[in-house]
Amino acid sequence: MINLITQLQATFLLENYRSETVGDILQGKFIQPVSANNFLAIDNTNEDAYAVEFKPLSQAVNWLNGKFELNDYFKGMVNEDGEVVEVQKHQTHIVIRLIECL
Repeated sequence: MINLITQLQATFLLENYRSETVGDILQGKFIQPVSANNFLAIDNTNEDAYAVEFKPLSQAVNWLNGKFELNDYFKGMVNEDGEVVEVQKHQTHIVIRLIECL
């Protein structure tokens, strides 16, 4: 389950996730709306409170649900729907050929 939280709750979670008194209560997966199109996804299932900001909500949800790894996201291999896509290896060759023609 993914919990929707406020900015205040996200701040509390990120500041206290290792606390011996409340740390166990803060375990889970969370999404905090940052703006109309930006969402902070927090994965605190393993008590490490890993937080990443995503533009579309679908990417935040799919990351929290394990649909893609952050390496793929940072390499540009995740589309706006939060799905992993293949990167075309031939794209760089096309750019080089266009430059050579100019």
